[in-house]
Amino acid sequence: MPRRTCSTIIFLAVAGCTSQDAQPRPVQTTSLEELARQAELVRQAGVQSDIHQREQSRDLVFTRLTGHEQRIQTLRNDSLGVSNQLTTLNGEVGTYLMNHKIAVVCMGLVGMAVSDDNEYAEEVEGIVNGGAILCGLGLLSAGFRSEIAGVFDRLMQADAQAKSLQSQILALNDQIAQETVGSAGARVSIDSINSEIQALRLQLPQAPPPPN
Repeated sequence: MPRRTCSTIIFLAVAGCTSQDAQPRPVQTTSLEELARQAELVRQAGVQSDIHQREQSRDLVFTRLTGHEQRIQTLRNDSLGVSNQLTTLNGEVGTYLMNHKIAVVCMGLVGMAVSDDNEYAEEVEGIVNGGAILCGLGLLSAGFRSEIAGVFDRLMQADAQAKSLQSQILALNDQIAQETVGSAGARVSIDSINSEIQALRLQLPQAPPPPN
């Protein structure tokens, strides 16, 4: 083989090897798009976790709200029941006094005057002022004196009972007011948590609108 031809062949072979070695080797790296996608998935998972925690908190507050509302309804029913008892008592006492008008008028003459803080003092005063009755001769009767004593005792008992019912109504109304404050606070908390959940949901990808 001629020397020139051999040299040419060797040069081409060396050049071929050099050309292959110069080609860049592929590097197995994660693309920026994939890293961004993974980071977005992690962010969305964190948002979903925050939403779940707030939903759990909202459920607990809603349970408290339900308890407040149930207690309020029960207390209102109790208050209404006691108020009805007081109304019935007042009606019964009014009827009783009208049925014993003379004894009512004459109570003061035998030292059985009703005090001003008695719940039925005004009714007694109205009957006394409206009755121009002479009690002198009637007081001589033992039966009439017994009737007066009975009226006086009835007024004392009715006064104590009325004051007790009024005290119960006040206590029940106080409890209703406390439960109402608790209920209002729970509603404010629920509204606040709902606003937070809504703001978090806006951070998540929105579903496309349905096709028309």
